[in-house]
Amino acid sequence: FGIDLPPVLSASGLMLLFAVILYCGTRFADYLNRIFMIGLAGCFIALLATLSPNVKLTLLRPASYQGLWVTLPVIVTTFGYQIVIPSVRRYLDDNIKQLVKVIIVGSTIPLLTYIAWELLILGVIPYRGTHGLKVILATGQPAIGLTQSLQGLLQAQWIGSVAKFLSFFVIATSFIGVSLSLFDFLCDGFRIERNHVNKLLITAVTFIPPIFFTLLYPTAFMAALGYAGILVAVLLIIIPIAMVISGRYYRHEPPTYRTPGGIISITTLLLFAIAVIIIELFLS
Repeated sequence: FGIDLPPVLSASGLMLLFAVILYCGTRFADYLNRIFMIGLAGCFIALLATLSPNVKLTLLRPASYQGLWVTLPVIVTTFGYQIVIPSVRRYLDDNIKQLVKVIIVGSTIPLLTYIAWELLILGVIPYRGTHGLKVILATGQPAIGLTQSLQGLLQAQWIGSVAKFLSFFVIATSFIGVSLSLFDFLCDGFRIERNHVNKLLITAVTFIPPIFFTLLYPTAFMAALGYAGILVAVLLIIIPIAMVISGRYYRHEPPTYRTPGGIISITTLLLFAIAVIIIELFLS
């Protein structure tokens, strides 16, 4: 937003803000997140209405499908929201039907949004040229480069402001979900009672290490992003599969909910996760 703050002050202030939100509880975070989602939807609709008339179908024609498989780790990482499911289940009081509905709707809306966004950006911004995708990639700051390209191509300075607000809402909603899932993970993993003192302690453990890590190693996020596909494949696919196999076929625990497909679905997901890991290692 054009305000330059020292890294220590900006990181600490942001973490303190989200720490207060997290301490206030899941319900407060839920309602605040709804407000942010309304803002996000408003910004997206504004960009959608502005960019749609400028889409050129010729830019959407694929030059080659050979590199399509390379996008698999990125797609998996994009839908790596499973870490928040335990928190949502607790928030819904173990209502499995509601949880399944939330997962389906919560997956479909982002999917349609991503598709629309890809069509808009790829249909408006050419690959080469002064404001092309190749130039955006070369800047090393794709969010800023994208905003500048859209402003240059459409000659509309207000797009920059809308894009900044969109980025803020995207980061805020994601951060709330990730923070909440980590908070609940620590409480459940260490079997900690959720009283005021313990909530303060877990909130501190949730946020203080990331602050120091961010300040000491600012490029850590981008470095880790290169291996995000592997992390998601292991944490969110392979480990849950191992848990299902252990509970279903060895411990014979009675399930409260069982997805269709049986061992075929499990095997397919396992092969998919292995493929993601191989592709990510190949790209590295």
